[in-house]
Amino acid sequence: MELTQSVDSWESLHAADDERLKDARLQLHHAAQIPASFAATVFPHVADYSHTALVWDEANRALTVNPQFESRVRPGLRMSDISLIATNEDGEIVDSFGLRGKTLDDGVRWLHDIVSQYHYDPDQMRSLEHEMPDHDIAGGEPVDAAEEELELLATWYSNANGILQEAKRSLDNASPVYCWPHHFDIATLVKIDDTGDHDDRSVGLGLSPGDTYEVQPYWYAMPWPVPDREKLPEFEPPGEWYTDGWTGAVLKSNSIVSLDRAEQHKAVAAFLAYGWEAAHKLLTE
Repeated sequence: MELTQSVDSWESLHAADDERLKDARLQLHHAAQIPASFAATVFPHVADYSHTALVWDEANRALTVNPQFESRVRPGLRMSDISLIATNEDGEIVDSFGLRGKTLDDGVRWLHDIVSQYHYDPDQMRSLEHEMPDHDIAGGEPVDAAEEELELLATWYSNANGILQEAKRSLDNASPVYCWPHHFDIATLVKIDDTGDHDDRSVGLGLSPGDTYEVQPYWYAMPWPVPDREKLPEFEPPGEWYTDGWTGAVLKSNSIVSLDRAEQHKAVAAFLAYGWEAAHKLLTE
């Protein structure tokens, strides 16, 4: 798998303070539940929960609801300034609501106002039922994420979408590139089996913006079912196998942020290609 086309759109990444980046990421994660709640309510239920998934909208630097489902309005979250947006079928912003200095409840009220304008029942809107990481804004404190870190995270997602879209085009049976509101990662799932069974073999290729395992963003290649750790082969640096809580290959942000723009892309492309091959081999041989 050669990933060369996405280098043209790749934006340079830089290092960031752990706590400031984590704080911005957590606030974005909580804010993203607002458009996801619209999708969970309005779109028909799908077994893999892709009806709740968000997609990257490059034109608006935003995560918006899944375009595979029909909707008169499409709520989303513009990451660079942590604003809720509503777009029409052409992707044009028809309304927006800046969350900075406001609460999540203020954002929910804005969403209810928007959906009622498009003849949806705001009283039917429901939150997604999954565990979320703690943050003060979940308890009613105003949103105050740092602007520089918000813009940096938007760049991470933009880069991830570009290179993962290219990977999707290169691989058979790869899913659309989705951002999942539960873990807030952006990824494509490459199916090896497709029987609908829980143990169907697959490889997830994606970017985590950071989580309970790693504060900083990291790329991953995750085989499923979980392989025998004793059989993990040597991994080509700077990637490595990760086995603390889950098993997969990772490329951590500190391995690439000191590189120039083109070298960053080259390192990520090489990791995804090697990670896919290593994970696929573990599952098929």
